Amino acid sequence: DITDTKAVQQVLELRNLALEEASDAIVISDALLPDRPVIYCNKAFTRITGYERAEVLGNNCRFLQGPDQEQEAIGRIQKALRKAVPSREILRNYRKDGSLFWNELALTPIRSATGEVTHFIGVLRDITDKVTDENRQQGIRNLLEAITADKPIEEIGKQICKLLVSLAGAGAAQILTLDKEQNELVALADFGMSSGLSNSMQRITLKEAHSCPCSAAATHRKPVLIENISKEPNWSEQVKSLQKQGFMACWSYPIIASNNEVLGTCTLYEHQSGKPTSQTQDIIHEILQLTGVALERHKSHLKLQESNARLEAYTEILEQSVEERTSEVKTTLQQLMQTNQDLEAQINTTRDAQFRARTNQKLFAAIARNFPRGLIMVVDPHKNLLHLEGEELRLLHLDQWDFQRQPVTSLPGLSVNYQELLQDRIQETLKGAHHSFELDYLSQTYTINSTPLSIDSEPCWALLVWSNSTDQKKHEQELVRALEAQQELNDLKSRFMSMASHEFRTPLSAILTSATLIGKQQEPGKEGRRNHYVAQIQNNVRNLVVILDDFLSLSKLDEGEISCNPTTFDLRALLRTVLEEMETNLKIGQHFVEDCEPGSYQVQQDPKLTRHILLNLMSNAIKYAPENSVIELVLRREDENIMLSVRDHGIGIPKKEQKQIFNRFFRARNAENIQGTGLGLNIVKQYTELMGGQIRFKSTEGLGSTFEILLPITHKTYNHEKNLSD
Repeated sequence: DITDTKAVQQVLELRNLALEEASDAIVISDALLPDRPVIYCNKAFTRITGYERAEVLGNNCRFLQGPDQEQEAIGRIQKALRKAVPSREILRNYRKDGSLFWNELALTPIRSATGEVTHFIGVLRDITDKVTDENRQQGIRNLLEAITADKPIEEIGKQICKLLVSLAGAGAAQILTLDKEQNELVALADFGMSSGLSNSMQRITLKEAHSCPCSAAATHRKPVLIENISKEPNWSEQVKSLQKQGFMACWSYPIIASNNEVLGTCTLYEHQSGKPTSQTQDIIHEILQLTGVALERHKSHLKLQESNARLEAYTEILEQSVEERTSEVKTTLQQLMQTNQDLEAQINTTRDAQFRARTNQKLFAAIARNFPRGLIMVVDPHKNLLHLEGEELRLLHLDQWDFQRQPVTSLPGLSVNYQELLQDRIQETLKGAHHSFELDYLSQTYTINSTPLSIDSEPCWALLVWSNSTDQKKHEQELVRALEAQQELNDLKSRFMSMASHEFRTPLSAILTSATLIGKQQEPGKEGRRNHYVAQIQNNVRNLVVILDDFLSLSKLDEGEISCNPTTFDLRALLRTVLEEMETNLKIGQHFVEDCEPGSYQVQQDPKLTRHILLNLMSNAIKYAPENSVIELVLRREDENIMLSVRDHGIGIPKKEQKQIFNRFFRARNAENIQGTGLGLNIVKQYTELMGGQIRFKSTEGLGSTFEILLPITHKTYNHEKNLSD
């Protein structure tokens, strides 16, 4: 009777079938044999690891860790095996094809009836997706926080390399940035590389694109995946160092900026040969996008620092200029005070001469003849000259003129207006009045002080003392000009500082707000909000770069560093490229309408200057026009010129302010609350004139503006004719 035996056999077969069909991998090792070899594994084990049973049975399970034997969990498992106690650990394992997977291992000892451990049962569960997703989310969250906090780019690069090694299962990672001036890649950060290997790859020349995958990825702008580095003869210099450190494969990716510019490369070194899986590729590309953001932010920060340094230098120059003008004004004031003191001395001398003339005619005559820088004139009640002496007679060529009994109005060269003035003042002086006045005579300016000469308290003659005040007038005029120049400099500095602080504060505040909101939108499902805030940051950074470019363009124009470099290009194609660029800046409901006559629009002009003009005029049209409005662009040939017109239906320019529209820093009163520097149209006008063109405009307040650029098809030097403004 074998009924019981068959029943037991059926139970065993059922259990074996359950083990075989279980979703988790199950492996049994013999604890009594050396090195505890595997004596059983189910289908799930071969499915998860890729190893067939024949390759597994008789071997210790440590082959799943490959060269990655330094894991802390392995030490804890070995300790549990020695103590023959249950253990549960998470391990990094590698499939037969070399790909990484995370395994949650539950290890249980099996004891005999005597209590001896005879076998170990291991249950393996593939938790790769869970671990990878958790590590990826936490790593990206930490990386975004580091980028937002503007940590040093070297520290961020090190963090990125660690994250790539962790998520992609790589043995090492390295980031190199592109130095365009030297045409080479420069090491930024690495992780998992020996110091010798890291030092040998500090700088890589791009001219040798075949020498290593890093330069090839940067040159060809696409990933370079080397499954087995030992089969790469062109890369022999680093192969030995990599193999010595246990690396078998190398994956190099270009780091691309938002404007499609190559910023550098990121290279991963693998202990197993092969290519990355699609999941690993997605993780790498996601982290590389953040790497590009970090490098772009770093470059923008460097540009901002450079621009701030230039602004500070420009401010120092302005302050120095103000100090110099102030010093000149002080000097002029001192000269004026000295001149006034000299004038007072002359008046005192005149009074002394009047007193001495009464007592000593000879002394009076001697003083009169040598009266410095002036004339002494005595007129009788009939307004005839009685006496005329002084040094100025020789300067005015009157030393040979017979003035005796001549009317005072007969002075040679004295204008009719000054004749009348002189007669009126003499008449009043003869009545006892004292006067001080100025007149111009023979290209010289004189200050005349008149006083009555009395006998017995009755005025009998009029004494006129002429003092040459030509130099004094020049000093006064220089003082006025210096004061006006100083006021202009102060106004320019005040306007510049106020405008610069306002234009930088607004986008910087928007960037800070968006960065703060990104930090609060880390949960899954909020990617759209994060992308929105990242777009806001990028948009405001572009606005800052535009402002800085205006300042730099203004500085270069002042220093004569910008010139026209004509080349042949299609103006219509350039216009459409700029239109596509500006589409993202349109307000709600705004749209462009293009009116381009058929024909060729090949021109020989500077495309960079032309593009800047188009961007500025379209940006102004978008900025000053309302939502749901049309921006019209017209392109047509006019004889040997091409006319480009940009028309909006916005706020327009007040009639009284249209003459100042091309002045630097000028903002119309109805545009003061709209963001802008007041430099754009000034730069557009100068660029247009550099290309030999002309700019004209029509504008009506409240109805909109039309700006027309007239460019020669073939470049010619601008002749500085009157601008065609209406």
